[in-house]
Amino acid sequence: MESEERRDLALEHLSYLAQALVEAGREQEGIATFARAAARREDSEDFAEEEADFSRSLVQRHRNDDALAFAQRALTELAGAERQLQADEALGVQALCKARRGDAAGAVADATTSLAAKEHFLGERSILIPLLARGEALLALRRAPDALVDLERALAIADATKGDLAIRADIRFATARALVETRRDPERAVALATRAGGELETAGLPDAANAARRWLARNGTASIAALAPNH
Repeated sequence: MESEERRDLALEHLSYLAQALVEAGREQEGIATFARAAARREDSEDFAEEEADFSRSLVQRHRNDDALAFAQRALTELAGAERQLQADEALGVQALCKARRGDAAGAVADATTSLAAKEHFLGERSILIPLLARGEALLALRRAPDALVDLERALAIADATKGDLAIRADIRFATARALVETRRDPERAVALATRAGGELETAGLPDAANAARRWLARNGTASIAALAPNH
C-alpha cells in the first residue's frame, strides 16, 4: 500500500509539474513531463481527471491540437464513469478547440452541455472556457447578438475573478469582434482589442497578440466608427 501511495504521489507531482511548465510557456517540456506520468499510470479512469485538467492548461496556451487530444482521451476514459464534472471539464476544452478549428456547430453543442453542468455544480468562475467557446462559435455562425451575450458575461466574470490572463485576453478580443459585428460601441471595441493584444503579448502568446493587432489594423478606429448606428 505504501508503494502505491508513493507512486500516486509521484504521478500527482509530475502532473502538477507538467501543468506548471505549460503555464510558464514551456509547452513541449510540459507535454513530455505529462507523458512520463501517463506511461506510469495504472488506473486510466483516475488519470483521466489529470488529463482533463492538463487539456485546460494547453488550450489556454493555444495548443489546440494537443489540448483536443488530451480532452478526447479523458472523455473516452471517463465514459460511463460517475465523474461527470471531470468529463464536463474536458468537454468544455473540446468545445473551445472545435470553435478554433472551425467546427462551430459542434462547439456550440459541447459548450452548452459543459456550461450547464459546470455552472450548476461549480459556480460562475468555472465556466469561462465553455462561455468563450460558445461565444466564438456563435460569432462564426453569424449569430453575433447571441455571441455578445455570452462574451459580455464571460468578460464580467473574468475581470471579477482575475482568472488566467490568456483566457481573459481571448474573451476581451472576442467581445471586441462581437461589438463590431453587432454595430455597438465601436470605441469600446477598439479599447478591448488593444488591451487584449497587450495581454496576449504579456502572456507569452505573440501569434495571438499579432492576430489582435492585425484585426485592429483592418478595423481601425475610423473604420469601426463608421459602423456605428448613427452613420
